[in-house]
Amino acid sequence: MYSPQAFRDNYFSGLHGLVHLASCSISPRSQFLDAAMETMLVDMAKNELAWVYFERQTEQARRLFAEFIGADASQIAILPNATIAAYQVISTLVANSGEQILCTEDEFPSLSHVWLQQASRGLVTRCIESQVSDESFVTITCAMLGSNTCLVSVPLASFRTGRRYPVELITELANQSQVPILVDAYQGLGAEKINVSELNCDYLICGSMKYMLGLPGIAFLYVKDGIRNTVALGLTGWQGRKEPFAFNPSLVDFPDCAKRFETGTPAVPALYAASSALTALLTLDFEQGRLHIQTLVELAIDILEKGDVTIVKVPGTLFSAHIALLVPNVPALDTHLKQHKIITSPRGEMLRLAFHHFNTADEVVQTCRLICAYFKTQIW
Repeated sequence: MYSPQAFRDNYFSGLHGLVHLASCSISPRSQFLDAAMETMLVDMAKNELAWVYFERQTEQARRLFAEFIGADASQIAILPNATIAAYQVISTLVANSGEQILCTEDEFPSLSHVWLQQASRGLVTRCIESQVSDESFVTITCAMLGSNTCLVSVPLASFRTGRRYPVELITELANQSQVPILVDAYQGLGAEKINVSELNCDYLICGSMKYMLGLPGIAFLYVKDGIRNTVALGLTGWQGRKEPFAFNPSLVDFPDCAKRFETGTPAVPALYAASSALTALLTLDFEQGRLHIQTLVELAIDILEKGDVTIVKVPGTLFSAHIALLVPNVPALDTHLKQHKIITSPRGEMLRLAFHHFNTADEVVQTCRLICAYFKTQIW
């Protein structure tokens, strides 16, 4: 049975008296995170090399993430961050000078900078207009797709506004055009769940923090057939070998699975954190969880709009798990909220409110009423 209050009580007792609405940036401390760090320290104090335990955590994190997205562990690579994951994808695709990468105006810089830098190979990055309805977005994408497209990249959600993109429809279009598609799930996975077999994307990238409840330091790369590349990897390391612990400095070989995309030693604390967080997330009923988060989103929008607070949104679109408020003085409002023990996520001229499975309707009401009252006292 899905119970946000039970999830909160079991894992986030540290939130007593504190409202955390910033999971689009980083989630709060949890009991399972504390336990994971303690386990790592205990493993380091045992009477054998801790690397044995670190390697087990690597494979456990790989297996649990695969389970979470409906994949096989052989299809998951563990990398230092989303930027390197994106580079491993684009650098191994066959692409001729003049071909295009299609992405959105909402691409997170971790990916967009990698796409833009492919100009050094003669590739052209084109952005699909984002300030349009889902229906128009799909139509524009269809018109821009062509035989000269080497990759389509679409986020699950906008890191700025929380807009939930129609990734299912875009993936279907890409598949019909036989163009590889990459889904950046970093901005929504954990608040919702995705089954990659049903989605049928070629690649999916997600980190271990934000809604995934872990720490920064690693990113997961799902590769549909485990290999997918037709160009030799230029960036590699000892973890990308068939037998990493052979430590052969003269042999560069690649396993027949996604592990071939890996580079060097992963961030060990992030592995422990990811395993513990995924274990907790896998206990949730995400069908009910998605409804809970959408209820919180709608509740916040209703209160804020009645208080004349501007929500950044596009007609004909949905939200994932966070919303963005257009605020004349973001630092001032952020400071005001922190004085009331409410943690939010400023982003430029916007203040983001992110909702997770541990958040309650009461704290959303409390926060939004406080924001509305603050707006009424200001002369912008």
